[in-house]
This record gives sequence, C-alpha cells and structure tokens, in this order.
Amino acid sequence: MNSINGGWLYAEDFLDAGCILGWVLGATVDEQMIKLSEEEQKQVIKDKKLVCDDFTTDLFGETDKLIAQVNKMYKEFSLLEMPVARNFSFWKNWILNRDNPEFFKFNDTNSRSHKKKKPVLITGAWFDLFNHNSLHSYERFVADSDPNISKSHRLIVGPWGHLGIHPLFRQFPGSNTDFSKLIMEWSQQQLSDIKSDFFQKNPVSLYIMGENRWRSEQEWPLSDAIPTKYYLHSDGSANTFKGDGKLSKVKPTNNEKADHYLSDPSNPIPSISGHSLTGGSIDQIINESRNDILVYTSSTLEEDIEIIGYIKATIYASTSANDTDFFVKLIDVTPEGIAYNISQGGRRGRYLKKGRTSPMALIPGNIEEWNIELKATGNVFKKGHKIRIEIASSDFCNRDINPNKFVDLKTATKKDYIIAQQTIYHDVDHPSMIELPIIPKEHKRVYIDWPFRNGEDSMNMQNAKCKIMDRGK
Repeated sequence: MNSINGGWLYAEDFLDAGCILGWVLGATVDEQMIKLSEEEQKQVIKDKKLVCDDFTTDLFGETDKLIAQVNKMYKEFSLLEMPVARNFSFWKNWILNRDNPEFFKFNDTNSRSHKKKKPVLITGAWFDLFNHNSLHSYERFVADSDPNISKSHRLIVGPWGHLGIHPLFRQFPGSNTDFSKLIMEWSQQQLSDIKSDFFQKNPVSLYIMGENRWRSEQEWPLSDAIPTKYYLHSDGSANTFKGDGKLSKVKPTNNEKADHYLSDPSNPIPSISGHSLTGGSIDQIINESRNDILVYTSSTLEEDIEIIGYIKATIYASTSANDTDFFVKLIDVTPEGIAYNISQGGRRGRYLKKGRTSPMALIPGNIEEWNIELKATGNVFKKGHKIRIEIASSDFCNRDINPNKFVDLKTATKKDYIIAQQTIYHDVDHPSMIELPIIPKEHKRVYIDWPFRNGEDSMNMQNAKCKIMDRGK
C-alpha cells in the first residue's frame, strides 16, 4: 500500500468503495472505539443498528454479509454520513480531501527516490487492488538503484486477489503458494547468505493465465510486447452479449451507428469480483445480460494470443448528464461461452480534463475522448476462445456510485441521482479501441516449476464458507 491515494482509498478517479468501508467495518471498529469519548462511543453503538441488527466486527470471515452491508449503506447514506465510519476522524479526513491529493502525499512513495541499498522482493497479483502499485514500484526500484542492486531486485506476480483465490472463483493450477516458504528462502539468501537457486535465476516470475504455468522473465514490462489495437464495431445494437458488437483489428472505415444505453445510479452494475479485496476471475455472463452494458466480441481465435503488460483503451463517448463514469472490462470468452474477467479500468467525467484537483462539469452531448488505463495482466487467449470488452457506467461496489450529476460527492445521496443517456461512438472520426500488449511468437518462453507450491488453498480457509453476492440482483 505505497499510495493511499493511488490504489487503495482512491483508485483511478474513484473511491474504492467496497474495500475501504468494508475495512472500516471489519477491521478497525474495536480499535478506534477506545479513542472516542463516551458520547461518541454511544453513537457508534447506535450506528451499528443502522448497519444491521447483529453487527459484528468479524466480517472478513463472512464476506457475503460484508458485501450486503456495504451495498446497503452506500445506497442509503452519503459518504460523510456513513454510519459507524462517520464517527472516526480518519474517515472524515479521507472523504473531505477527495479532491485534495496533496493531503495524502505523506504516504505516496511514488514521489520519493527508490534508490535501494539492498535487493527488494515484491510480490503482486493480477487481481489485487494493488496491482499497479506493486508493478510500478518494481520498475522504480530497478530504474533508481545502482546497477548491482537493480539486477538483484525480484518480482513475483500470481493470479491471486488481495486475499488469495476465493474457492468459488476460477482456479489456476499450480498457483497456490506457500508464502512463508517463499519469504524464508528470500530472507535466508539476503541475511544468511544461503543462496537460492530460484532467486538467482529468475528476476521476474509471472503466472500466465490461460497457459496456466509460471514463467521466468528478465524484465518488467516486457520490452518486445507489441501494442496492438482492437477496434469497436456494431450496427448500433451492441447491448448485451447477444447484441451485434464486434471487436477486430480493422479500423472503422465508415460512419458506423453509435451505441446507446441508459445509466441508472439507483440500479448500478454489480461488481462480480475484479480487482479488490476478494478479487479474482469469474463468469460475467449475468452482467452481460443487462441492457445497460455494451459488449464487443472478436471472432473465434485461430491461434493463441498472449498479452503481458499494461492495457489501455480510448473510448469516444457523450452523455446527457454533466457528470458520469465509463468503465472498460477485458474478457476471455471460452468455447463454452464462459466470460472470464481479465482486467478492467475506468474514468470519471468531472476529472477528465484537469484531474482530481480541478473537477469540471461535462457539457451534455459533447463527444469526449476517454483515455482509460486498465490493470496489467498476463493471459493467453487460447485458440478457439474470443476476446471481448464490456463498456458500462458503474462497477459497484468496487467503485463508488456516480449520481450522474455534478454535485458534491461527499454529501450526495440517492435524491441526487439522475438517469443518463450514454452514447459510444466507433466511426472514422471516433475510432474507439482497446490496445493490448501482444507478445510475439519468437519471444523466448522459459517455463519454471513453481518451488513454493502449496497444496492448500492460499486463501484463509475460514472464507471457504463464503458465498458470492446473488449475481442475479
């Protein structure tokens, strides 16, 4: 968590809604209570009844209950008036300084030198909320340190979420890891000069999804990755996975019809996993059945396509509102029609021009260029699969709800919500696309046997009893 303002509390342009409120409710209440006055403690106890009748601070062991509580609270209260959390000064500071990134600089190591005197081991995860934090830190360590130290830094990235792999998510063979063993072997090499054959040979170790194997690389990001653009196409009916949305390398050559949908903040798209505390990969088909999601799918792949690295999208869009959000999600579609989420990212309209320090209302009807950075990944879209992207205007509760109105986000409630008419363009003048870092066939691929494999599920086993949210709601 090397940037409270760049991956945890605030991520991209958004509040990481599910994570931070869940963390407050499930990890800090008892600890913070002792810092409050007697009257303030009474208010917290009273607030607990507003959350649920049987409030407990052991919510990380009951993920389904935690998700239900967080969903309910965001729909009924403003950020500043969130029950329980509103009694803690740190929560108020977090919310009041949303558009003041300077307030969070104390925690932002991105603004400091990464010149290290000793080698550093960084472990990251494709579905972790700290995906980019880990990867960017490694890049800085290598760039800033002296050459002898730079070449000794190590990076490991697995197909996990922040808490491992949930039992109900897509499982990746050979990825469960004994982190105690891994850290011990690294520590012995650094502190006791007991050389590790693994760490001597493998600067960067990546689990490549789809291929479902660990691979050794010499660098991050991979310098021979080829940025390849896939463009959106349709006849104006890309809504749902049954629509006519297409994805191809062919750039639009005529004035294709734009796609439209309505965004209703009172009925947001539910986050089905993604990059979060309980991040992972799971079938998105329930969401893709909604009319307020646009779906663009490639033809069946005739050969494997491997992507490793950072992903970005450029979407040309307009809205009837003076503020709104757009999210892009990358999907791997199996021959059976299972739509596995791989990566995602989004932008908020008010921050499109000048960032968080100077929010600006959108001009309704204006076509704007939305440059969206998705999380980095390592995935092989296998022959017979399809590449798909989704476009939507909410991702709740991974991200906070936009009222679709240029109001104060700190105090906004459902009374401020309006329905927005969203339009996505993909024509000669507005070639909406996603850019994938494709690894060429001639790239040297060195697969490794994972020495830290753990036969047990890497996630805390108490979470095995958890249930994912009702995906039909």
